[in-house]
Amino acid sequence: MNISEKGKKRYEIIMQTGLELFLEKGYEHTSLSDIVAKGGGSLASVYKYFTNKEGLFAAIMEKNFDDFCKELDEKVNLKPSKSLEEILYRFGLLYFDIFCKPYSIALSRLIISECYKNKELGERFNVNIIKRTCGILTKYFSRDDVAPHIKEYDYEELALKFCALIREPYHLSGVILGEDINLSETQKEKMIQSVVDLFLHGIYK
Repeated sequence: MNISEKGKKRYEIIMQTGLELFLEKGYEHTSLSDIVAKGGGSLASVYKYFTNKEGLFAAIMEKNFDDFCKELDEKVNLKPSKSLEEILYRFGLLYFDIFCKPYSIALSRLIISECYKNKELGERFNVNIIKRTCGILTKYFSRDDVAPHIKEYDYEELALKFCALIREPYHLSGVILGEDINLSETQKEKMIQSVVDLFLHGIYK
């Protein structure tokens, strides 16, 4: 779809306003009229760009999936010269910071609440967030200079388990219970180092 500069600005405003209201009120309790009332414009613009509320929600989620993975891809640096322990530690710090920040918690809560009614959304979340982020580690474990030092487990399974150990119980407590994640930098670093130590103890030959 070819969109003018003015149209692009309107598109972005609709996306941002929709996200804010979906996070604030939930998907079910947010109407397109609410979005237009807050962000301006017209319902015709929403229908033109997104067809309906489901289309708008899907576009918002897709953008956030892409933004999340882009941030992780840009910041993760898995240099061959670094030890496996250092790689896991640095990845763990970054993964925790991105996945457990308040915005990510709120977005995850919104997605999970809708996954039961929208299996396609749940599948996109699993593929684009869970598997794609863990895929960075999967590729690292598969490298010729790394694989010989690891027991012959499924690399994707190893990556998924490591990410889960880093993420939980903090992410789940935030999503389900609404608890704030109040770890100091020292506590966070100690937690991640303990996960790395435990993980390596099980996979080093």
